[in-house]
Amino acid sequence: MAKKTVAAPAARERTGVTTYQVSEGVTLINGKKVEGKTVELTPAEALYDLSLGRLIDPKPKAEAPDGGN
Repeated sequence: MAKKTVAAPAARERTGVTTYQVSEGVTLINGKKVEGKTVELTPAEALYDLSLGRLIDPKPKAEAPDGGN
C-alpha cells in the first residue's frame, strides 16, 4: 500500500501566521535564535513566549464597555 504524502509547497504553508514584536533583550523565540525585532508565528507557536513576556501581542486588549470603572 502506497503512503500518501502532502505536496511540498502545501506542507511548508503555515496558515494563520501573525507577526509579533520581540521584547527587548530576548534572543530566543520558539526555540530559535531571533534575527531581528519581529518574528512570524502561529498563535499556538507564540503562546508560550507570550505568556513569558518575550513577545508583544499585536492585538490590543479590548477596553471594558464602561471605560474600566
